[in-house]
Amino acid sequence: MENTKSSPVSGPFPCPPDVRDERFLTDQERFDLAPMGLKFKIIHEQYEWMIRQELSNENLTYAQMNVLRYLSANQKHPVSQKELCSALHVTHPTMVGILQRMREKGLIEQTVDPDNRRRRIISPAPAGQALVDKYRGHRDEKDALLVKDMTPEEIRLLRHLLGTVHNNLTARMQEIQKQSPDRKISDPDETKAEEFQFRAGSGRENFRPR
Repeated sequence: MENTKSSPVSGPFPCPPDVRDERFLTDQERFDLAPMGLKFKIIHEQYEWMIRQELSNENLTYAQMNVLRYLSANQKHPVSQKELCSALHVTHPTMVGILQRMREKGLIEQTVDPDNRRRRIISPAPAGQALVDKYRGHRDEKDALLVKDMTPEEIRLLRHLLGTVHNNLTARMQEIQKQSPDRKISDPDETKAEEFQFRAGSGRENFRPR
């Protein structure tokens, strides 16, 4: 008997989109079919990739710029290394490496707290503050790009929905921390951060991190 079984993407009885062969999907189709959590991850990686490209011109990493922005915004009080770890959700060993490289580049200054000799105070050096000022406008441009072609009402709704997502995840994280207060979650070194690769000559993004 002749085999009349249809292929995954053709024939009289095509498979539903969620089981189509991914080899035949466009990047947009993959995004449309992706679970909600993966959509957030892809969008975050796209946004971070654009920022990394700009920062690479200054020999600066995404993590280092985050440190500079936090230091710049909190100059009214002494900022310790411990505070940086907590605020930026980075482990102590990773932060030590980040700050060491930033000192070598002349982006930050580190002094000893006169009230606690074991405590180090971190502040932006003039060169570091200049970079924050330079890229502040770039960040505003990226935020505008995120909501391009949206109406004011759609932007307000988006902000509301994102706030709801954040609250949901925060509540769940707090539940997990209460259940396992001693559990340690490893933090990858900044040099292993995920970045996009581009397919040579294809002009399309490859969303798989290297």
